[in-house]
Amino acid sequence: MLFETVIISLVISLAFLVYEKAGLNRNIKKLKVRVLVTGTRGKSTVTELIRAGLSSKYSAVSKVTGTIPEITYPDGTVSVIRRKGGARVQEQIRTIRNAVLAKADCLSLECMSVTPALLQLETHILRPQIFVITNIRNDHREHLGTNPDLHYQYYCAAIPQNSVVFTADEINFVHIDTAAKAKNSRAVLAVNDAAMDNADIRNKTLAEAVCAYLGVDGKEEIAKCSENKGKSGGLIRLRSGASLIDLFSANDIDSTLKELEALPGYDEFTSISVVLNSRSDRPLRSDDYIKWMAELKKLGRIFLLGSHSGYVKRNLIRKGVEVENVFRLSPEKAAADLGSSAENGGLIVTVGNIKGEGFEFMEHIQNYRIAENK
Repeated sequence: MLFETVIISLVISLAFLVYEKAGLNRNIKKLKVRVLVTGTRGKSTVTELIRAGLSSKYSAVSKVTGTIPEITYPDGTVSVIRRKGGARVQEQIRTIRNAVLAKADCLSLECMSVTPALLQLETHILRPQIFVITNIRNDHREHLGTNPDLHYQYYCAAIPQNSVVFTADEINFVHIDTAAKAKNSRAVLAVNDAAMDNADIRNKTLAEAVCAYLGVDGKEEIAKCSENKGKSGGLIRLRSGASLIDLFSANDIDSTLKELEALPGYDEFTSISVVLNSRSDRPLRSDDYIKWMAELKKLGRIFLLGSHSGYVKRNLIRKGVEVENVFRLSPEKAAADLGSSAENGGLIVTVGNIKGEGFEFMEHIQNYRIAENK
């Protein structure tokens, strides 16, 4: 009897999988344009910019997995994805179904996987005609290995057959181009002189190139979308007289340093205080920021958020940072301290990751912005 029950359960499960696969195939065929966006930095932004550009011609849907996972529908409404646990690949299948139900003929989808095997699985699920690799930076080493010179291999392995690959990564383009040709695909380097040192321009240039390839002049829509996303960017002036630059989304140390180098007047700030939101599953990222903070000239105070704070504090002290300059406070108290009593003329830099306590900190710090920036 037990054997028969097991067999029946297996048959039912197999039938369900066949049904699900058939439904996915039907939905994929209904989406005329399928774009999958991966890379280290800028995935969410580029995904949304592509949807905005394509919306001038197509009924387009986008889904991002960044700070807040959300789907944007053809009519512009945004639906936040409520997760009971961590992100799962099945979420992408539901997004495809929701796009079809919304009568979309175009889907711009941010890849949510970091591990190489799951990245290839997402490519297999969506079967995109357009594959975007924003850039390849030295991050996610816990999954991609500690040699950043080989990280390109994992992104290139996910390039789909018979596709067009767009990237703004001129350093790794030769590898991307070689891998694309091996998949009977074509690689396009979407950069120009103006975009070389400006992440916002690079993201727009990349989105414009994708739209142009698809016969869509979406520059105006891309510009509007970029402007709306950038309204919260730049320096935040606080009541304390300090300024804050939000680099939570930079994530890795290389991207952080590039953003700071591009900040006008960076060397003129009287001190540099840091808010680090760390993750225990990104210990190598923590090590990078520990080294940077310990060597930082004009270091002010350090406020630690996130699940790896204990480790970070111990190692900062071991590297010579004064214990009285390292604080582990709640996001609300950290924002209150910096917003009201940070050094006048100093700079506050948020780094690491915005999820969880980082997001809470940014919500609370808004209460201390000077009136003209509200």
